[in-house]
Amino acid sequence: ARTDRAPVLLIWPGSLFGGGGNFGVPQILSIAGVCRRAGAEVDVVDLDLERAFGPIDLAALVRRRPHYDLVGISCYSSYDYLKVMALGEQLRRLLPTAWLVTGGYHASARPQDFGGDPSATSGPAHSPFDFTIVGDGELPMKRLVEALHSGRKPLMSILGPEAVPDPGALDPVDWELLRRYQPIARQVASQAEIYLSRGCPYDCAFCMERAKRDVSWRSLEPERAIEELHRLDSF
Repeated sequence: ARTDRAPVLLIWPGSLFGGGGNFGVPQILSIAGVCRRAGAEVDVVDLDLERAFGPIDLAALVRRRPHYDLVGISCYSSYDYLKVMALGEQLRRLLPTAWLVTGGYHASARPQDFGGDPSATSGPAHSPFDFTIVGDGELPMKRLVEALHSGRKPLMSILGPEAVPDPGALDPVDWELLRRYQPIARQVASQAEIYLSRGCPYDCAFCMERAKRDVSWRSLEPERAIEELHRLDSF
């Protein structure tokens, strides 16, 4: 078992049609908090905001640390699938020993798209990803960090669903993880994004929220929600 803190990189690959002018990636920041609590050193990269610094150099971004042991890439929807697979292939070449994991709505609905029949000669069987998370990402990512520290790589490639029962039990959002983007945020984004609840009370048949399996609505207590808004405003 290792005694140092596992270096983890979490990547938001960029949103559909230019990101909608949002600053925040709260889903990534929530996972970062859980990974830190499990003993990881975490960096967060938002490829929407990275464009404000010029052409994106993925190799330079992964050189921010001597190495990364675990890299997570969000695959929000089916529109992001090809982009996420391409990023995964580049990261596999740049970080050949890292564990690569993806999650999000598309990954939850179609985890087989990220790893298929090993006997196949083309297609998802040659996915660069080691793991695919179904549903909420916090608890499966926590277990991956714990597995890194124990030195035992999980045998199952599809992890979850394992919903967060109480969002209030998670650590407060650490906006300092996005400090790199603060100077350029207003050039790129017209609004900040924050989550104060999980799930949805309506359970509509057409909504991709159902891909997460647990759609029960779970909110922060009002006092905690106000605290989170003040913390974002202060940042």
